[in-house]
Amino acid sequence: MDQLQERRGVPRMALVGRPSARARETLEVWLADLSATGARITLGELLHHGSACSLRLPPGLGSLTLSARVVWSAIYGGEQTLEGERHVIYQSGLTFVDLTTDQQTALAEALERIGTGTPLPDGRLPG
Repeated sequence: MDQLQERRGVPRMALVGRPSARARETLEVWLADLSATGARITLGELLHHGSACSLRLPPGLGSLTLSARVVWSAIYGGEQTLEGERHVIYQSGLTFVDLTTDQQTALAEALERIGTGTPLPDGRLPG
């Protein structure tokens, strides 16, 4: 998994295979990248700038549920179903808010495992 080098204050970790996660408890999303301060997600529904949501990371990343705020959303692309319907695909940037010390620690450990490819305690690889 590659660490993206850019001008942000904290590095983002690109997630190979775009593991699925949940936003707003019921909305399936795919994680594009993750950092200690936020995430970039791909999804089939527009999230509005400034709206609050929760992000539940997959078991391979510790099953953390983190409070977040949408900082940007944009059309990412589209796809056509076998029936000929077109669906818009969006990406949104999230910033984590009000994380507890335990959540920050667990997120930092998950990010470290992503960077090193170290298995989680249950033997699964993160992401």
